[in-house]
Amino acid sequence: MSETTRLAFLSGSLRTNSSNETLAHLCRRIAEANGVEAEYIDLREYQLPIYDGDIEAEHGIPDSATKLAEKLATFDGVFIASPEYNGGISGALKNTIDWLSRIQDVAGTGQNIFKIVVFAIGSSAASEAGGIRGLISLRQVLAVALGATVVGGQVQIVGANNAFDDDGNLKDEKRLPFVRGTIEQLAKVASALSKAK
Repeated sequence: MSETTRLAFLSGSLRTNSSNETLAHLCRRIAEANGVEAEYIDLREYQLPIYDGDIEAEHGIPDSATKLAEKLATFDGVFIASPEYNGGISGALKNTIDWLSRIQDVAGTGQNIFKIVVFAIGSSAASEAGGIRGLISLRQVLAVALGATVVGGQVQIVGANNAFDDDGNLKDEKRLPFVRGTIEQLAKVASALSKAK
């Protein structure tokens, strides 16, 4: 890892210009404004088949999963903007996580990606709950099932249909400190753990 903290931002929604893609880009800009190297990663560039043990046994890990894992390993932390689908996380995001979890040696580290980087999570949703049920599900998958480090702060944007202006900024600036706080926490924890390696 470089001495400069590097963060990746991605959306669990594959829909173009979804509110969670907008949220991920907003968080990326906040990180950059604070001197953090930041990059948006588009999951549409890493198309994966639905996880199937027979596919893995016959063909191995898909190249796109390996490339994504190696890409993520170049960062200290990852922010996931996760939509809430029927009270949980999107199928695309869960499928990506499932494939990544099968790669036990990322970039010669001897570990899977969930042990290498720090995570922060957030959601933008139309409901007044701000996607909280999906975030609970995502935190459980990452922290409990996979043992990842997930920072305590999280982003919840309610009323997503009218939350952002045409430039992807929050219309209600009172929400901004909560978003900024989560990204700053991610950067701080990711930097500390990177230096401890």
